[in-house]
Amino acid sequence: MKIKFLLLALCLTFSGVAQTRLNIYTTDKDSKKLQNITIRIKGEHFTHEIKSDETGNAEIFLPKSGKYLLSAISVGFNNTDTIVLASQPEQSIEMKLSKININIDTVSIVGTKRFMQIKKGSIIIDPENNPMMNSSNLWEMLKQVPTVQTTESGMLTVRTQVATVYIDGRRVYMGGSELMEYLRSTPSNDVDRIEVIANPNSTFPSDVATVINVKSKKLKTDGYRATVGNSLIKARYFSNIASARVDFKKYLFSGQIGSNFEDGKKYEKSDITTQYKDDMIWDVMQNSDNKTKGQKYYLNLGYDINKNNKLTLYSELKFNKNGLAINSDNGDPSADRLLAGDSIFIFKSMGNGKNRSFFVQGTYDLSWDTTNQSLKIQLEYGRNRNKLLNSRSINTVISDNKAKESLYQDSLPNGLNTFVANTTYSKKILGGNMITGVRLFYNSLTNESKTTELNRNSAFVADLSKSSFKYTERTYTLYSEWEAELNKFYYRVGIKLENNRIQSNERLKNLQTKINWFNILPSLLIQWDLNEKNVWNLSYKNTFTRPDYYQLNPFERFTDNSAVNFKGNQNIKPQNNHTIDVSWTNNGVLSASVGGQYLKNFISTIILANENGNLYQQFDNFTAYIYYGNVNLNLSPKKWWRLLGTGNITYAYGDYRNVKRKSSSPLFDCRITNSFIIKNGWVFQIAQTYYSSMSDGYFKSESYNNTSLALQKKFTKPGITITGTFSDLFRNEIDRTSVLYNSLIYRTRKYNDTRFFRLSVSWNLGMQKIKTAERKESESEDAINRLKQK
Repeated sequence: MKIKFLLLALCLTFSGVAQTRLNIYTTDKDSKKLQNITIRIKGEHFTHEIKSDETGNAEIFLPKSGKYLLSAISVGFNNTDTIVLASQPEQSIEMKLSKININIDTVSIVGTKRFMQIKKGSIIIDPENNPMMNSSNLWEMLKQVPTVQTTESGMLTVRTQVATVYIDGRRVYMGGSELMEYLRSTPSNDVDRIEVIANPNSTFPSDVATVINVKSKKLKTDGYRATVGNSLIKARYFSNIASARVDFKKYLFSGQIGSNFEDGKKYEKSDITTQYKDDMIWDVMQNSDNKTKGQKYYLNLGYDINKNNKLTLYSELKFNKNGLAINSDNGDPSADRLLAGDSIFIFKSMGNGKNRSFFVQGTYDLSWDTTNQSLKIQLEYGRNRNKLLNSRSINTVISDNKAKESLYQDSLPNGLNTFVANTTYSKKILGGNMITGVRLFYNSLTNESKTTELNRNSAFVADLSKSSFKYTERTYTLYSEWEAELNKFYYRVGIKLENNRIQSNERLKNLQTKINWFNILPSLLIQWDLNEKNVWNLSYKNTFTRPDYYQLNPFERFTDNSAVNFKGNQNIKPQNNHTIDVSWTNNGVLSASVGGQYLKNFISTIILANENGNLYQQFDNFTAYIYYGNVNLNLSPKKWWRLLGTGNITYAYGDYRNVKRKSSSPLFDCRITNSFIIKNGWVFQIAQTYYSSMSDGYFKSESYNNTSLALQKKFTKPGITITGTFSDLFRNEIDRTSVLYNSLIYRTRKYNDTRFFRLSVSWNLGMQKIKTAERKESESEDAINRLKQK
């Protein structure tokens, strides 16, 4: 039925189209080619706007024969208008522009861009139009982007759906706090624009639900440009994040070379209330210190073989060390507790991890037939090695003056190899653009884990449990998509045929799981430009979500919770997502959207009791439904005042096997940001975030809020920007969650060190003439994030 619907939509769109390909050449009075000239085409029920390329050429397919008005517009030139009579399959026209003679001493030309625009279903953000967006780093920028939701725990979503970040077309394979720290190490003044894509096209992998596509700045002419940044953060402990990047261009070569450095420690406090046996309640107080030290080095090279051929190579090397110290206890050993047979403990844990990863990507772009056809070939390889050694002790009180000590050591090494090959062919046809491609994704994981009992001298006593887990995944994808603009409408229809073959094997226990998953994944986007101010979008997409690797390994292990162990589940199936969305935008000032999702095999966490009554946590498949609404406001009440507001309402519920859920309640969240331009390069900002309580029927989360302040000073001549930020001013961002099912008693209250002060300094050196970068897509490091231990 899906295929029939797509074919019908294509047939209805194609029917009755008789088109003319019009080649436009923009030159000055001396016939010198002019680039980046805006060309507007108007005809009966047809309006379109394009820009000339670096050779002064532009191309447009006119939908039918007849008269069209062409206007060539550019700052510094007189406007040029002409009439074209479209009557042949292919026609050419030259448009000559003459320069404006002005007195620079008496005339100033000021050009401005909109802060937010809608293009082909995506939201385009221009940071230069918001004085505080290039305040310090990329994470702070995203907080002010409409439809994007962030929290200080690292959550990043677009319209309630998990967002995947691309920087210059290269996918960033991280999530949670790791992604947040990575984006904080990326200087914001390197960003040219941000695209929020709620419905990614077919060239994106099938596991990408929404995209935040960041385009960085790049040199226009031969030379170099260096950017150095440093952020000093004071929460409970000090942390430091530094970055350096050099952009260069010489003849046919261009690229970037850079590094990031992080060294710091983060504090977390947790209060856990849980049930022990049938009639005893534990109140566990847990304190955690997480120390991180890491470096990243990267190199991006581009070689323009000629006008239609380009070769790009990107390589990245990362080293990380982590140390997690946990101390907890479940209260004082009173006589009543000892008499009742309660288990009273003091827990200590020290984990040390090392990670080393390497990633390389090569891309070849070829276009021909006056850019009417193009081909892209991309190859990627990723290698990741991770070692984690965790030592822990449990002192169980037996009597008033006696305790039994138990010592354990967890060894959790893993290794991952990933390979991706992708080929995309594009051809302009039937008044639009047809894209067809094939993708191969392969990775292999090995994980040898064990828990060993030790004595006081840290000598080996016995292996308590072992696991030898191997996981391989092969994904074969064939995709095709057609897009076109007709009158006031933009259409995009796509389909993917995907075969996902998964095999997991726990060799010591002889547990095997095989999944051969074939699916048809359609997508549809229609944009209607009702008039100059109002734009409507209707979209449907079918995507899937892979489980993270740490969720699959059936080895039961301690992670970061001294009250509940984590148990993997190798039977988790990929999650299948169906999403429909309707959105409206008015002049880039006000926007709104509503949508719904059906999530088959939804992957989420569940807490259960084993045969002894002890609780454990694992991930499994649910059936879930999500409905959402979103409103965004972008105002400038005064020249010195910028107001940004976003609000969301989400209602979610689901079902899990025979576990009966309670009633659900919606989540309301909002963020209001006020930026004030003071004088002499000073900008002040205050931001307030609020999350209401909500329930999905299985867990309930309580409300919290965050108030943040920021002050920035720009020194234009030396190119230095200094920003001070005070986050969670009143220390109200506290995560409180409780279990609602099976009469279980389990509640958590976590404070994740969100109250901090950050001082950031950024310095630009060298050439300041820039343009948008064009680095290519990547999709293989996804496996590295899925390796991350819980």
